Amino acid sequence: MKEIKNVFNKQSAFIVGELIVCGCQILPTVELDKAAEEFGVTKYKLNIIKAALNSETNWDEAITHESWRVRIACAMQRRKLETLVEDRDWIVRREVARQGFGLDILINDKVWPVRKEVARQGYRLDILVQDEDPDVRREVAKRGFGLGTLVQDPIWTVRREVAKHGFGLDILVNDEDSDVRLEVAKHGFGLETLVNDEDRTVREEAKEQLEKLKKM
Repeated sequence: MKEIKNVFNKQSAFIVGELIVCGCQILPTVELDKAAEEFGVTKYKLNIIKAALNSETNWDEAITHESWRVRIACAMQRRKLETLVEDRDWIVRREVARQGFGLDILINDKVWPVRKEVARQGYRLDILVQDEDPDVRREVAKRGFGLGTLVQDPIWTVRREVAKHGFGLDILVNDEDSDVRLEVAKHGFGLETLVNDEDRTVREEAKEQLEKLKKM
């Protein structure tokens, strides 16, 4: 790993394998010229960076770097995932999950965005359907799993996701949340009821769907 200091706004750039980390940016080395022009990197600094592109990366050093972005760059290239799966920063562990690695460990992560990524990978949805965090359960619903359970979820965003799959509309047509009922109306279900809904947006959607049916 090579560090080039004061590249842009006094920030260093790090060459990590095939990626460049600078500030909040992580980009492939092949996009260097475009990024340099966009961020106003001087030609002098650009040439220094290009000269360092072929430098060898010490992955053991990189995965212990103080910057979590450097460690994420390692994970993005599937380097040392067996170590990064236990990284101190959850955002690094989430990237490890995105790589489909260590899901059996990360399913029990204490931070919900990591578990959400595990759900996005489709791993052990039978467990995550009961997760304590609604964003994790919503991700499970997105994958069409456990809808029979999630149709009764206490959080409306989860129930709306169930409705998006066209599941349980006979139940959700009477949902307490208007956004859930709106989704039911978009599916053309219960229109005779929803056309008289207390929420104007739901009524208008139901009316529009009824008009479409009349034209068929």
